[in-house]
Amino acid sequence: MSGSTAGEVARMPSAGIAIVLRRVTEALILVGTASLVYWPPIHRGPMIVPLRAELPFAIALVLAVIEMSSRPRGSAREALFGEAEARWTWIALGVLLGACLLATGLSWFRYHLRFDAIGQDTMLKLIFNLLIFALVYRALRTNAGLFQKLALALFLSTLVPLGLGLLVIIDPHTHAFLTGTLRLPSIVSGGARFQGLTSNPVMGTFDSLTGIAFFYVLALWGLGAGAWRVVGVASVVGGMGILVLWSQARSALIALLCLIAMAGIAGIRLLGRGLGQQILVIALVALVIFFGWRLVPTGLGMAETSPQILLERRLVKEEDVGSRLAIYRYYMHLIPSNPLGVGFNYTQEFVVDTPFQKGVASHSSFFELWMFGGFGAVFAAAAVLVFACARVRRELRAMVQRGGLVEVADVSYLAAALACFSYWIQTTLVGSPFDETINSVLLAMLLAGIAQRGVGEARTPIHALSGWIAGIGYLILLGLGLRTVL
Repeated sequence: MSGSTAGEVARMPSAGIAIVLRRVTEALILVGTASLVYWPPIHRGPMIVPLRAELPFAIALVLAVIEMSSRPRGSAREALFGEAEARWTWIALGVLLGACLLATGLSWFRYHLRFDAIGQDTMLKLIFNLLIFALVYRALRTNAGLFQKLALALFLSTLVPLGLGLLVIIDPHTHAFLTGTLRLPSIVSGGARFQGLTSNPVMGTFDSLTGIAFFYVLALWGLGAGAWRVVGVASVVGGMGILVLWSQARSALIALLCLIAMAGIAGIRLLGRGLGQQILVIALVALVIFFGWRLVPTGLGMAETSPQILLERRLVKEEDVGSRLAIYRYYMHLIPSNPLGVGFNYTQEFVVDTPFQKGVASHSSFFELWMFGGFGAVFAAAAVLVFACARVRRELRAMVQRGGLVEVADVSYLAAALACFSYWIQTTLVGSPFDETINSVLLAMLLAGIAQRGVGEARTPIHALSGWIAGIGYLILLGLGLRTVL
């Protein structure tokens, strides 16, 4: 009996340490998720580069491993494999990574391709993002209260690049202050394409579309809470729509249209918003985009042509469309001779030279995944999407039984689904969906779900959040109005 008591006493400090490690890990996950909007080139801004999301996530991974090692056997397995969709997703992700590694090994003998900097970085990025998915998913499964905090960290952080972009629109001299005094990377690539705090315009649109998914659902909900909320939140969506246009990324425009369509269907089923009501919200968003887009400044860098004219040229430029089709035809011809793919180093051997750029890669999630790991990688990625859809379907059915969107967690889950699916749509014209950390966070949120919340847990009503977000929308309207008048 005394031995049992001594064992319990010995286990108490380790249990306390495990709790501390778990709390610190969760805090780092929140910091890393909020930092996803800040992903500049590594050589810029030496004082603030450590805020990049990869650093908090990397530390969180180490702490999570230490914390799991101090827990009883089997507890970690339950958190990771407790849900059926999750178990199948782990199998699919294992097949994906295995297919890519197999293709990379075979390419050593068939094409004599050794690892270069690009191939090594691509492989490590994929493995790191899979680990982040596991980290976030386990944290959400072990702490039901983390879901809402993680969602708010993800969605509200998108207001930062929105605020910076609108400040530059209202006063173009702000750009020089941001890059010169604060040593931030240029938020406008080449002086004409908005990229936020990321390293390229396409990556910047991932943040904008993620924010649009959340705030657009809030705007649809606001139709039943007063006109002032609808106008304010719709103005936030319109501001982010301006950033999407400013990025001049055609893939983002396609994803945006698909996102609005998916949100419309969800609004009918979960909120009871009719087509006429949704058209009203879209009209409000379009008005803000129309007037704000005309105010986007020219000459912030090398570009002398206005972004508005450049966007019109990109949308109707037949040469760009022809180049993209030529890239797809080239990689389509490689499929029969490479059923197992080529591996992470495929760009050493298989690239396309277009009239505008040399050494262009696949620019498509399908062809990128096929070159990474052949039919195994493509099939596994499709399976991941199918399992995520199955989990989302089950969660949305539970929402309907609870009465629709009744709290912030419900809105956050629906927005995460819209953001994730629109991201996968966009990457069909960009590259592998597993290249970005935001995909890992969104997939973990979808598969973890919100059904595991405690009965007595504090829940945030939607109106408590939508009110001050609407206030931000009116500040956007005020700023754009002053810029127009002055």
